[in-house]
Amino acid sequence: MPKLTTECLVLGLGNPFWGDDSVGHRVADRLSRCLVGLPGLVVRATSFSGIRLLDLMVGYERLILVDSITTGKRPPGSLHILSLSDVQETSSPVSVHHFSLAQLLEVGRRCGLVVPCQVRIYAIEIEAPREAGEELSPAIEAVLEPITREILLREFPEQTIQSGRFPCREESRGHGVLCR
Repeated sequence: MPKLTTECLVLGLGNPFWGDDSVGHRVADRLSRCLVGLPGLVVRATSFSGIRLLDLMVGYERLILVDSITTGKRPPGSLHILSLSDVQETSSPVSVHHFSLAQLLEVGRRCGLVVPCQVRIYAIEIEAPREAGEELSPAIEAVLEPITREILLREFPEQTIQSGRFPCREESRGHGVLCR
C-alpha cells in the first residue's frame, strides 16, 4: 500500500493570464506566504485540469482546493465553501479529459493510489472573463485578503492564531504560479 507523503495540499486552480480566473492562484500565493514552514503542508497553484490534476493530488491525506466559479447567483467575490459531496456528479464525463473532482479521486483509489480523503473546496464567484490579462477586477482584488483570512481561520486555526501568521509576510509577491 502506498504511503502518504504529506498531510495536506492546498491547490489553487485557474489561468493566471485570464483575469479573475486567476483568483485561485492569487489566494494560494497569499496562503503560501502565511503558512511558510508549516510541517506537512504543500501549497501549489496550477492551470492543470482534468486527469492531470490527479498527479498533483497523489500522496496527500487532505486537499484544500481554491478556484473560481461562475454561477451568476451571487455577486462577484462571494465565497462558496463546499465539500466533495456538494460537487458529486452522477453522470459520466463528456470525454476522458473532463473528470469531476470526485471522479478523479475515485480513479486514483481504483488505481491503488493514495488520494485525499478529506476535501474542502473554496470557490470564489467571478464574472466570466472576457479578455486575457493578469489584472483582477476591483471586486475580486477587494476580497483576496478576507478570503485568505477565512481559509486560514477555518483550515489552520491553531497555527494562525497562536503564531500570528496573519497578516502574511509581504516578500516574494508573485501571482502564485508555484507549479505548472
